[in-house]
Amino acid sequence: MDALSKDLQDFNKLHPNRKLAVFGLVLFVFVLSILIGMYFSQTNRPGSSNSRAGSQNQVTQKTTMLALVPSAETVKVGSTVKVSVMLDGEAVPASDIVVTYDPAYFAVADKDIQVGTAFKSLPYKKVQNGRIAASAIVDLNSPSDVKTGEVLSITLEALKAGSSPLGFDIDTKDDVQKTITSRIGGIDTLKSAQGTTITIE
Repeated sequence: MDALSKDLQDFNKLHPNRKLAVFGLVLFVFVLSILIGMYFSQTNRPGSSNSRAGSQNQVTQKTTMLALVPSAETVKVGSTVKVSVMLDGEAVPASDIVVTYDPAYFAVADKDIQVGTAFKSLPYKKVQNGRIAASAIVDLNSPSDVKTGEVLSITLEALKAGSSPLGFDIDTKDDVQKTITSRIGGIDTLKSAQGTTITIE
C-alpha cells in the first residue's frame, strides 16, 4: 500500500507532457489487448471460417473400409462358396454395394444375396452382366443405430477350374449404381474397398 502511494506521488510530480505519454501508452496496451481478444474469439467461435473449415474437413473425411472375405479361397467345381462384404472403420446407416465377378467362373442369382449383421435389410438386390448390386440400410426407426461387421453375403457356385477375381465397382459413372458407404445426408465415407481372388479346382 505504501509502495502504491509512493508511485502515485511520483506520478503526480511528472511533467504534464510525460503524464499524457503515460496515459497514451496505457490506453494503447488496453486497446491492443481488446483487439487481440476479439481476434481469437472470432477465429475459435463455432460460426467462424476456421471452425467451418475444420468441421468441413471432419465431415468429408473418409474413414469406412470394405473388404470381400470368402469362406474359402479354394473350392471345387460344382461347389458353392460364401463371400461376405465386411465393413470396418466408421459405421454408416446406408451402403450401396456393387461387386464385380466373371460369369464364366461363377453362377449367382438375386436370392443368393442375403443381408448381414450390420444392417437391417436389403431393399434392392440385383445380379446382371457380371455385377452383383445391393442396397443395405439400417432400421429406419433407429437410423443412428449403426455398426460394423457383415454388410451382406453372396453365395457363388463354382462353374469351372481357374482363378477368378472379385472386386468392388467404385468408379462407375453415368448414374450407374456403384459402391458407396453413406452417412445421414448422403456424404460418402468410403476410404477403401478390397477385393479377393478365389481358385477353383
